[in-house]
Amino acid sequence: MKIALISYEYPPDTAFGGIATYVQQAARSLVQFGHTVEVFSASLQANSSIMQDRVPVHRVLSCSRDEFATEICGIFGLRHADVGFDVVESPEYSSDGADVMLKHPELPHVVKLHTPNVIIHRLSLPRIGVKRRLINTARYAKYFIRKMVSRHTPLCYGEWCIFNPQWQQAAIKERLNSRKADLLVSPSRSLAMWAKRHWKIPANRIQVVPNVFNPDARLLSANRPRDLTDEVWLGYFGRLEHRKGIDGLIRALDISLTRYPKLQVRFVGRAQVHPISGSMYDEYIRGQLSRHSNRLEFISAVPLEMMGKLYAETDIAIFPSLWENFPNVCLEAMSSACAVIGSKHGGMRDMIVNGKTGLLIDPCSTSSTVTAIAAMVENPGKRLKMGKMARQRILDEYSDAAIVPQMIRSYEAAIALHHSTRRVR
Repeated sequence: MKIALISYEYPPDTAFGGIATYVQQAARSLVQFGHTVEVFSASLQANSSIMQDRVPVHRVLSCSRDEFATEICGIFGLRHADVGFDVVESPEYSSDGADVMLKHPELPHVVKLHTPNVIIHRLSLPRIGVKRRLINTARYAKYFIRKMVSRHTPLCYGEWCIFNPQWQQAAIKERLNSRKADLLVSPSRSLAMWAKRHWKIPANRIQVVPNVFNPDARLLSANRPRDLTDEVWLGYFGRLEHRKGIDGLIRALDISLTRYPKLQVRFVGRAQVHPISGSMYDEYIRGQLSRHSNRLEFISAVPLEMMGKLYAETDIAIFPSLWENFPNVCLEAMSSACAVIGSKHGGMRDMIVNGKTGLLIDPCSTSSTVTAIAAMVENPGKRLKMGKMARQRILDEYSDAAIVPQMIRSYEAAIALHHSTRRVR
């Protein structure tokens, strides 16, 4: 099969986050199984077309993510004329493939769900009280009725709540572009259900296919040679921000650090601004946990080659996100045989078998988080066993051999849906 992957993010030029990691892993895996794959991405330096890991990567100079969808059309059109792609895949985030979808209606198009702007916006805001929620609901109802009376299509509630015009337009475009696609593919059941409910995507046009994940050798070789009676290191990996559940974690850590003198905590990731205090999150955490300051460590973003060492030094990895689609950091920790505590809201519920390959918590419940940390700290043998089972699950469930056939079936479904839709037209 001839597959075009369109993504603003792609290593190393635009390796900004999880989308870049996914596209690179997907391209490598598909090529390894004999498929033709070309990647269309951005660069902050210059236009280029080079071979990376047996994958042709075409980049356009694009300093603005908003303009990328238009800028990539030229080189895509030239390559499609030569190659004749069977299917195109692009992320919903920022609608990277919108213009290619518009200019090449003859091509089946798959939109891969990561995390839409509307969800990011909702999770990034501090929680509001019942009174404010009721006021917002009443205002939205008034807006909705006014739009329906005037026969205009109203925004969904999440889009209506975004007051920044640029972010709101991005969220609207993501919804419209996703609804035009032949097929949506979600790595988690949670996001698939969200798309069905909020974007009104028909059930036959959305599939769940986990992201392929090939652990780095340094992750697989991570070991914990320390004496189990030594201090216990709990590691948080990811950006320090509200939607990652940091505020709830702080409350749980205050209790856990008091209860367990041998517990040490390491935060690995860039700090964002705390939405209420206005200080950086690392400063805010130090202030809230000042009486435990000598047992806290902060490390900003680190290169991938250092992650294996950090995971090897971690007894318990915790990911208390308010909601998460399919976080790579959780897969990394599991493949490193860390004992993992993850949020039950979102895709980690698909990754972690509760009680066997890790523990699931309600990140909004301090007692849930404290109980999970206690179970891990007090049972070193149990957490080692969970870590080993977690690593094996990653190797069994998310390998090339397990995921690539599912990806190909989703592309075939998109092609079939595309042709059946064209016949109806």
